[in-house]
Amino acid sequence: MQIFYIGDYINGVKCGMWETLYRYDRENSMEKICSGLYDEQGLKNGKWVELSDNYNQQLNVQLDLVIVKLFKWDTIKMVNKLRDGILCIEMMMTEALFICFFDLNGSKCGKWIELWDKFRDKSQVIFKGEYKNNKKFGYWQTMFRDSCFKIFENIGGGQYNEDGLKFGKWVELNEDFCLDYQVIQEGEYKLGKKCGCWIEMKREKERKDEGFRKLEFKNQQLCFDQNN
Repeated sequence: MQIFYIGDYINGVKCGMWETLYRYDRENSMEKICSGLYDEQGLKNGKWVELSDNYNQQLNVQLDLVIVKLFKWDTIKMVNKLRDGILCIEMMMTEALFICFFDLNGSKCGKWIELWDKFRDKSQVIFKGEYKNNKKFGYWQTMFRDSCFKIFENIGGGQYNEDGLKFGKWVELNEDFCLDYQVIQEGEYKLGKKCGCWIEMKREKERKDEGFRKLEFKNQQLCFDQNN
């Protein structure tokens, strides 16, 4: 038996509708059994349906995941009426910009979408991949778009091993990557460290269809030894 908690966080605080979903095993579909609303301060508000404190002991329930989603809200509209005794704010959401999964030990697991540290309006970069035992694992994509009205495109990425270390061929962003300076770096990792010679490539925002081209006006090979 498995139970999942699904809801939204804003600035580290639970908000909006949170649902508790249940399934007997992985072969069965999820069923909503509890729900309720949090206000802007992260406090429970209005009508709630909750599990009893000893529910887990009675049914030997396995609590698998806490699922956190941060959505981009396109439209916020006040609703001038009560719903189940609660004054509602309706929000129209178009997509999830950030999705993450934690097990009950607080370890990252499953599929994740992460925002780049320099994420901003016209330079929207996300990383998509999987965590295993709190470590990045397998192939991670680097995706970019320059407007919330466009679709993310894959512009880089690479592999992580079982220890969460980068290995093999990688395509990474230049630290100054943005809409007006679309420069990427391509090279090899060994045991989490850059090795050999890396090249830098650039594309012009007005000529995206031409793709990335190696910069020729100066030496753009960056060479690393195993100690970086």
